[in-house]
Amino acid sequence: MIDIRNLTVAFGGTRVLRGIDLTVQARESIGLIGGSGSGKSITWLAAMGLLPATAEVGGSVLLRGSEILHAPRPRLERLRGGTVGIVFQDAAAALNPVRSVGWQIAEVLRLHRGMVGQSAQDEAKRLLDQVGIPQARQRLGAYPFELSGGQNQRVMIAMALAARPAILIADEPTTGLDVTIQAQILDLLRTLRQEMGMALVMISHDLGVVADICERTYVMHAGAIVEEISVRDLHTSPKHSYTKRLVAAAPPWTSIGPLADHAALPGQGSVRAPIENLA
Repeated sequence: MIDIRNLTVAFGGTRVLRGIDLTVQARESIGLIGGSGSGKSITWLAAMGLLPATAEVGGSVLLRGSEILHAPRPRLERLRGGTVGIVFQDAAAALNPVRSVGWQIAEVLRLHRGMVGQSAQDEAKRLLDQVGIPQARQRLGAYPFELSGGQNQRVMIAMALAARPAILIADEPTTGLDVTIQAQILDLLRTLRQEMGMALVMISHDLGVVADICERTYVMHAGAIVEEISVRDLHTSPKHSYTKRLVAAAPPWTSIGPLADHAALPGQGSVRAPIENLA
């Protein structure tokens, strides 16, 4: 489905991605984990051509065998939201505050499926039903500020699914949500992936989220992938020292003690961190 090779990104001569290699197969669910600032989101923004023009991007990104890195803007716009659906971090900020959620979903339907008028409204209502928003018909006229954080996240997922993508990239889709809503969002993504036959990329710093929904995962640190590992082995037999530290830093499910009882990760997120020292 997607094959990324030696992907690099630099800003003003400072390298923030150091040669990323990863693949996503059809219908597969993979995780991309690591601390804040490790390069998880930048990887996919670069792959989808969403970084500013000042970014220096190199390498190769093959989508279904066709090179898309540095592809013309019209082609990338057809792919984004079409073949590849993206759920951005912080749904409330990603949605347009001056447009109703129904209008925003209908825009995706118009651009990628040629649907307009009542047919677009009916499909937008169906999508809101599909992602579990109650009173979907009435919610079409609501603005993002009138919805809860969990509802805005569901709207983002509905927009990402509107063009029936083959792969869904979910960037921290449960951040800022309470644990009950987090569980609902994860159940929703799992169900939708099975129903639609999509591949899923889950970007997260939460090992529990990745373990719940993914089959294998890539571990990132300081702009590089330091380990590829199955989710089954992540907590039991990680190989790289950074992965071991990452797992050790996560409080166990049974823990109610102070955070000081758990391991810490010094230098988290620095793009200048000495990767060699962690090997």
